[in-house]
Amino acid sequence: MNTTGAREQLTSSLKHETLDALLAGQVENSYPGGRVLLGEGEISNGVYVIHSGRVRISRQVNGSAGSSRIARPGEVVGLSTVVSGRPSEATAKTLGPSRLAFIPRDRLMKLMERDAEFAYRVVRVLCESLADPFDRLRPPRRRRRRRNSRARN
Repeated sequence: MNTTGAREQLTSSLKHETLDALLAGQVENSYPGGRVLLGEGEISNGVYVIHSGRVRISRQVNGSAGSSRIARPGEVVGLSTVVSGRPSEATAKTLGPSRLAFIPRDRLMKLMERDAEFAYRVVRVLCESLADPFDRLRPPRRRRRRRNSRARN
């Protein structure tokens, strides 16, 4: 599943001027629980950075609930859809009262064009979000069975 959220903090260890440029365009809002930030199949016009609260990122499979995960403060929601320009493959919904910053797509993309360090950070965050599905595709490790010494007697 191409998740909507990114686990590694996008803003960690950025240069001050890069961080200032990114945050200059943000709009911070409080949202109640149950607020859909991004619906499956929608194209996002920006990303959300979670300051407080939690966001459930879930995917429907054949009309019923599929896999999901919880995004926490510091994580970015909607990054893969903003960078790719493709519709979201998941729904992002607040789990309770949450404070999030919205950063418009054009500001994010311009900053990526101007700042190679920031563009590299975005790529790292996106790669990390892709790691989960690949981990799930690996065959499960087999556990060694302990031989029952009583069974042999």
